[in-house]
Amino acid sequence: MAYVREFGFDGIDIDWEYPGDATCIQQANTTSNVTVTPKQDISNFHLLMGELRAAIDAEPVPWADKLLLSMAAPSAGQWADPLQLAEIISFVGGHVDFINIMTYDYHGAWEKVVDANAPLPQVETTLSDFVDQYAVPAYKLNVGIGFYGHSWNVNLTGTDKKAIVPIGYPAVNGTAPVTFAQVVTLLAKEGSMSYYDEKEQVPTMWTAPDADGISLWVGYDNPKSIKAKLQVAKKRRMGGAMIWSLDQDDLTGASPLLTAVAHEILGL
Repeated sequence: MAYVREFGFDGIDIDWEYPGDATCIQQANTTSNVTVTPKQDISNFHLLMGELRAAIDAEPVPWADKLLLSMAAPSAGQWADPLQLAEIISFVGGHVDFINIMTYDYHGAWEKVVDANAPLPQVETTLSDFVDQYAVPAYKLNVGIGFYGHSWNVNLTGTDKKAIVPIGYPAVNGTAPVTFAQVVTLLAKEGSMSYYDEKEQVPTMWTAPDADGISLWVGYDNPKSIKAKLQVAKKRRMGGAMIWSLDQDDLTGASPLLTAVAHEILGL
């Protein structure tokens, strides 16, 4: 608490990835030489959030000056089973001011076909899950906005150079995530193409094929798709938005993604 006050932060955000997840726990046990079970891991998370809430409430400051407490939460469909997400949200939901939902990473390099990082229909399903299934008040929820995309190599040998390479196209292999700044650079290259999927409300792009017919395909977010997500958030009277992460924006181009968020939420 002293550290937060010393450096003028507005609050504390806990990004525990992920309470009760067996793979994460195994990695932690290996590196720390401490054995923790999934049940103990979830209990530790509960205890931490409760202690933070108590410490914030105990500060002798006016209510308006109280620190905020928030937590990151995974999109329900992706992590619900191993996380016992309903139990976690039920226990800690009362402790936090906001839950920052990671409404991205629905698809990525681990899949065998290309797809969008955060299709709007899947984002809407996640938001509905938190309100309807986990009984979280909408005003406590922040929709997550990714300033990056997921990418794959695709083989375009024999295809029309002007043909759309749609979501669901077979991938040769998955590749590393691509920041929005990198997307801007890729789109500037000769032969690169882009397409906005109106059904999924996301942009996609692909580079000109190399000598072997291989192209880099990226599903990402741009100002238009971000506006669509935030309009849903406003319609549902949610708390706001969470961004991962600011440094991935096009900083040479007046930060168009951050500008889109500010314009849609704050009217700036």
